Parts: sequence; C-alpha cells; structure tokens
Amino acid sequence: MSIRSICASSTLVLWMTLVLASCVGPNEEPIGVWQDGKIVAIQNCSPPRGENISRCHALLCEKELYERKLLPPSAEILKSSHSESYSDAPGKSVHIFKYRAGSEFRYPACELQGNEVVRTEEFSAKGQNW
Repeated sequence: MSIRSICASSTLVLWMTLVLASCVGPNEEPIGVWQDGKIVAIQNCSPPRGENISRCHALLCEKELYERKLLPPSAEILKSSHSESYSDAPGKSVHIFKYRAGSEFRYPACELQGNEVVRTEEFSAKGQNW
C-alpha cells in the first residue's frame, strides 16, 4: 500500500468522522445523572434556556426531593405536574410528583423561584384527583 493511498484513506476517515459529528451534534437535552436510584447531577441546564426551562426545573425539583428524602431512591414516578407563569409571582414554578409507597400514593412537591428551590413539601392524597 502506498503512502498516497494511506493518506487518502486517512483523509476519508477524518472527513466522514467530521460529517457524522456535525449531523449528530452535541446533546443539549436536559439530563439527570442517576446513581443509587436517585438524581445526583443535572447536565445541560446551566442556565436553563428556551424550551428546556420546564424540563430543567422539573429535574432540579426532583433532585432536591431526593436530597431532602421526600422522594425515596428508586421511586417509580407515575405522574408529574408542572405549573408556571403565576401572575402574582413572575418566575415561580411548582412541580408535583406522584409515586406509590406500598398501598398508598405520595405527592412530593417543590416550588422554584427562578432556578432556586424555595420550598419542598409532601401533599396528602386528599384533594389530588390524579
């Protein structure tokens, strides 16, 4: 094999790698990094932008609920609800999660102001119609 054909092959491989990398691009979706059944870090949310804001806020809340032990490790979240755009508090968002604990359902929730968690609590099943 000649040096010219080796260089041509190397150039082709490099070109194909660049083309494929540009097609795939970096992953900009918000991602929760899991360890031992709970979120321990969040990627692609510094700072949350555009259409990812709601997903980033939900991940921030979920991580905080794990840290405060309102959401147990490996809990299977059955449903979540996210409310934003409160006229009395711009930047406020509330996130509620539903999971099964034995024969009961639990509803841990958290409130954010901007990107900061300002409150966490657990609601009872009463008044939850989902």
